[in-house]
Amino acid sequence: MGDTTDHLLEAAGLAYHRGEVSVAGVEELHIAAIRDLGLSREAQGEITPLLDELKTLLTGISLIRELCLGVCCALRLK
Repeated sequence: MGDTTDHLLEAAGLAYHRGEVSVAGVEELHIAAIRDLGLSREAQGEITPLLDELKTLLTGISLIRELCLGVCCALRLK
């Protein structure tokens, strides 16, 4: 699970720099941990709402990026 922070930072970076929203790395890591621990499918279902929330946060990051770019362009046009 030590890679979780790396995957979160990568996802945030993609959202900010490219406007891409993806939680694939985080999801794969957690699904692998659930499988390796021999947990039920219910455990996998419990992480789904958390991944959805993460997607929402990443979408917000990408929208802030767009807003910042728009403001910068508008200021340069003045």
